[in-house]
Amino acid sequence: MNAIITILKKIVESIVMIVVYFLLWGVLCIGITLAMQWFTTESYQPHDLPDERFQVVLQNSDGSTQPKTWNIAKTQPQAWVRIADTECKQEDCLYANADGSFTFHSEGAMWYIESRYRIEGEKIIPISFNMFTGIHVFMAMVLAFITLGIGKSLLGRWLSYQSTKDKIIDKV
Repeated sequence: MNAIITILKKIVESIVMIVVYFLLWGVLCIGITLAMQWFTTESYQPHDLPDERFQVVLQNSDGSTQPKTWNIAKTQPQAWVRIADTECKQEDCLYANADGSFTFHSEGAMWYIESRYRIEGEKIIPISFNMFTGIHVFMAMVLAFITLGIGKSLLGRWLSYQSTKDKIIDKV
């Protein structure tokens, strides 16, 4: 009977360790993903040229809106959307920010693009651009796995050192 209880305890301990390991891995994935989002955002000065994928929302002749790249949009100031629509499509949405700028958010299954810009007179001034894809998430998962492995190894060495140090102190 004691053998069965010992085996069950070992199984429960193993399951708990696996759950803790995956929880730590998940937290690291989220942290690294958020850091990657922040670090991949390109901020622009007023006279900088934005990324070629930077998009601005234009209004078509029939009144519908459509995102266009920076190079196309800057030549059509009469078509710039200057008032954000309150109803957004699921994939594409133009938001008006409190500071008078606009944020265009476009997303797909495994990616999103955010272009933030301000319209002053007859000029579009790019503020920031961010593109985030599934590749970024995959890289965050791999980095979290590596970080957790290194952390586990370092913790094991530190605990081993502490126990060795305690044994030496006990002998003295």
